[in-house]
Amino acid sequence: MPAAKALNRRFFLAGTTALAIGAVTTAAKGSLPRAAAAQMPGPYSIEAWEPLLGSNLAVGTRRIRLTAVDGLVLGFALSFEVEGLPSMDGIYTVQHPVSGPVDLFMTVQGQHALAVFTHLPEGNI
Repeated sequence: MPAAKALNRRFFLAGTTALAIGAVTTAAKGSLPRAAAAQMPGPYSIEAWEPLLGSNLAVGTRRIRLTAVDGLVLGFALSFEVEGLPSMDGIYTVQHPVSGPVDLFMTVQGQHALAVFTHLPEGNI
């Protein structure tokens, strides 16, 4: 059973920093033209998840199914059907077919899980 990672500020900042460095490094190495890299949706955007609606994804050795992608006023929510994950809130690493491993904070209740993304308008940070 995959364990949820402890959520803390250091873990969150390290993950987002690594993600940003990885994106810049990949674009700089020439594996993708800079324009193409800038146009690809990041794993924390609704555009990265909408095409996967109904798809099975992996969390460790477990399979989860993306059942809904809902746009919200300041973000979006992902709903999953899960089996065998502990009913607890935590960070779970989901294998995204394009972005690779993506850490999502999910609330798991029985056979359902929810991940909510909030995007503040610019200038409100």
